Amino acid sequence: MVAYGLAQEFCELELEPRSAGQGDRKLVRGDGAEGYRCTIVAGQGRGSRLDFWRLPSGVVEFAIFTAIRLVRSPDTESK
Repeated sequence: MVAYGLAQEFCELELEPRSAGQGDRKLVRGDGAEGYRCTIVAGQGRGSRLDFWRLPSGVVEFAIFTAIRLVRSPDTESK
C-alpha cells in the first residue's frame, strides 16, 4: 500500500513526513528523496512502523521496518 501510494486511504495507517529534528523541517536527503513514516494505529495504540524514502522520480525506497507487538493487558481482556 505504501509503494502504490495508498497508505493514506486507510485509517489504520498513519502516514506522516519525517522531520529533520528542530523546527519540524521535512527530512530530505542529498538526492532530493523525502523521508516518511507509516505507522499502524490500532485500537490498542501504535504498532509497527515503516520508514521509507520517496525519490523525486516517484520511486519508493524502504528503509527500516520496526515490528511492535501490541499486547493486551489482563484488564482489557473480554470476559
